[in-house]
Formats: sequence, C-alpha cells, structure tokens
Amino acid sequence: MKKILLLAALAVLLLLSFWGCAEEEYPTLAYFVDGELYHTDVLETENEIFDALSKLPEKNGYYFGGWYYDEGKWEKPLSYTELNNAVINKEYRVYAKWETVKLEYVESERAYTVIGLLDGAGSEVSIPATYKNLPITKIAAEAFRGNKALTSVTVPDTVTEIGEYAFAECTVLTGITLPNSVVSVGRGAFSNCAALATVTLSTALKSIEAEAFFNCSLLTEIVLPESLTKIGARVFASSTALSKVSLPSRLSWIGAEAFAGCELTELTYAAKISDWSKVSKENFAQGASISLIRCVDGTITVE
Repeated sequence: MKKILLLAALAVLLLLSFWGCAEEEYPTLAYFVDGELYHTDVLETENEIFDALSKLPEKNGYYFGGWYYDEGKWEKPLSYTELNNAVINKEYRVYAKWETVKLEYVESERAYTVIGLLDGAGSEVSIPATYKNLPITKIAAEAFRGNKALTSVTVPDTVTEIGEYAFAECTVLTGITLPNSVVSVGRGAFSNCAALATVTLSTALKSIEAEAFFNCSLLTEIVLPESLTKIGARVFASSTALSKVSLPSRLSWIGAEAFAGCELTELTYAAKISDWSKVSKENFAQGASISLIRCVDGTITVE
C-alpha cells in the first residue's frame, strides 16, 4: 500500500511539474507603443484568438494605423488569423503604427480616400496602402492643396486616381512618383508647385487632365508613358523650363495650349506621320515655340 501511495504521489508531482513547464512555454505577444509596453497576450493554444484590447492607443495629432511585427518597415501587419505563423517565427512583439493622413470611407467602393493631413504629418508624408483592412484608392480633390510644408509624399500602389488640385500650390514639394496603379491625374493636380523638379508617371496612366502641371517652373523634362491617351488643355503651360517631351504612340487627344510658355522647340512622337494625323488636336502648340514634330519615319512642321 505504501508503495502504491508513493508511486501515486510521484505521478502527481510529475504531472504538476509537466503542467508547470507547459505553462512556462506558452509564448507571450507583447504590444508596444512608442517603445513602451502597452499590453500582453498569453498564447495558450494553437487556435488562441488574441485578446480584444479594451482601448486602442491614442496620440495627439495622429491616428492609430494598426499593429505591425516589423517596426519601421511596416510591411507585416498583425493578423488575427495568423497566430501559428507568429509562434513558428517567434515574432512575439508587435508595434503601434501612427498615420498622418485624414481618410474618408467610400461605401460604394469599400475603400478609403485621402482627404487631408493631420497635425502631426510634418514635411515627409507616407500614405498607407490600407486602413482597417480596406485599400486606400484615391487622393481626393484638394487633399493637400496649399500645403507650404510638404516636401515629399509616398503614394502606395493601391491608389488609382489623383483628384483635382490634390497637390496644387504645394510650393516646396520637390518631386513625385506615381505608382503604376494610377490611371488618371485630375485637373490642376500639381499646378503652381514651384519647387517640383522631378516627376515619374505611372506606366498605366491614361489621362492627364487640364493644367495638371501648370506653372511648375523647375520641371525640365517629363516622360509620358505609352499607356497615355489624353493630354488636357494647358497641361504644361507656364512650366517655363520644360524642354524635353516625348509623346506616346497611343495618344489620341492633345488640348489647347498644352505647352504654352515652355522652352520646347520640338516634340518627339513615338509613331508614324500617318498616325500623328489621327491625333485630335486643339491648337496644342498655341503660345509655345514648338516648330517641329519628330516622328519615327520623318518630321512634321508645326505652323
């Protein structure tokens, strides 16, 4: 009997010891906000669902953009369905990301639109690709208009449209790169951007509306993508330093005074003379010094 009781006691001790070790092995997911621990979750089983935080972090002048594994890069968001990956990769910390742009939900598109900036934005702005697991697809009309502090902005490849006057009068904005998702640039979108010197356009861009780059006096050269079919009226008017432009072969429309006041003396057209005759034109060279269209099979004199 004593042996049986002794063996039973040892078994209980071993079982308790096993349970204790198992508990110690459970990973803990730690949430950090600006370098300080905000909350912890103990991941007790493979199918554990992260505890719901009673209150999301707040910061004056910003909005909370979600939890991420990779602080600083912000490419690996926390997903409530990826607990196994977190445990396997031993990624037991997540970090609060702060966003600086104002967003508006568009119910018909199930997407968000950028409508402005928050107080903490500063001079270098990075627009997120998603918010609340939905894409950000548009920069609204006049979203950044008249911002005198904005020097650079990163546009994600979820954005398809740049609204009217979205960056107009951003006088210290020095350059812009539009991702290959953007298909249209609205009227006056970058007009009167006095410091804008470099522009990289989307390879999917179809239309540049009227006065989109009006009076960008430091812009010397721009590459128009092969996808482009429309150049609106006065698109590059008063961009006095512009001296080199190549027109794509798919172009079907050029608006009036598109290059008025530019230094251009000729345009290069990536198609034949016969194709140029099919392009609809509305006094596009009026007010400019353009005298020649250089096609792939010859030249055309502009009167």
